[in-house]
Amino acid sequence: MRSLLATVSLIALMLASPLSTANEDRSAELKERMQQAQARLNLTDAQVDQMAPIMERAMQAQKAIMARYGIDPANRGGSGRQPSPREMRSMNQEMEVVRSDTRAALDPILSDAQMAEFDRMQEERKAQMRERVRSSR
Repeated sequence: MRSLLATVSLIALMLASPLSTANEDRSAELKERMQQAQARLNLTDAQVDQMAPIMERAMQAQKAIMARYGIDPANRGGSGRQPSPREMRSMNQEMEVVRSDTRAALDPILSDAQMAEFDRMQEERKAQMRERVRSSR
């Protein structure tokens, strides 16, 4: 009985580890993005509290889109499947919808100056993603 319990416990730990690691990675990435946003946008604590769930939803949506096209955002080396040019256009269109929705959700939270800086940050992130995709080909 002890052996069975130990085996079940070990399997449960092994199955939970990738999930907890993925959640920790997502949490760390969100925290990093929010720290960057707080510094660059000079956010108040209230703005950070309002912005965090919006950014988390956007990150999850973007990762889901990339996964549908065979891109693993965690694998920055880019050893995954390369989407075709048509798939890349479709993916970019879907990503643009997420960016637009995110911007609309942030509009009542951020000032005009903060929104302009947020747009610059988004453009920088898009350029970085494009560069990663190009360098992995």
